Amino acid sequence: KGWSEHLRSGSADEVLRRICGADGRYRWFLCCTEPLLAEDGTRQGWIGINIDVQDRKQAEFYLAEGERIGRLGTWAFNATSVEYWSDGLFRIHGIEPGNPPTTPELLAIVHPEDRAFMAQAVRTMLAEKNAFDFTKRIVRSDGAIRHIRYVGKPVTDAEIFKGFVGIGMDVTEQLRLVSELRQ
Repeated sequence: KGWSEHLRSGSADEVLRRICGADGRYRWFLCCTEPLLAEDGTRQGWIGINIDVQDRKQAEFYLAEGERIGRLGTWAFNATSVEYWSDGLFRIHGIEPGNPPTTPELLAIVHPEDRAFMAQAVRTMLAEKNAFDFTKRIVRSDGAIRHIRYVGKPVTDAEIFKGFVGIGMDVTEQLRLVSELRQ
């Protein structure tokens, strides 16, 4: 919504926008505003802060491009859910970007012959909390079978296990080339 609507509604707001500096260069800022209220609840003015997030936006861009070029994606999960699933992983798995998939949704796209292995691997990871590196097959919605290599490590905070973070890489072409070279 625009500033006029924000003023009319009187609600707090948070928006990313590009702002031109004195040097004529634009930078990304997170602009946060909140109404300043009197004791009786009437709005007296606004208070706000602009936080320079240019470096973060640039890092996000480089990460997204690296994921696209490298056919990889990043993820985070714990014992109960997938907490983060990057656009790169949605692309690899042929899933429309949105909320991270649930564990049952993830197991549903694993190749039927690999599902028991994957279910056991997840149980072992959660029980042992060790780093891991394995490759599984998935079946995309278009019927294509892809080989995805997952590399992950446990995350702790003050020695308390939080879950895992890692990457998923589409290694289908590398495996095909290795197979051709062997023949």
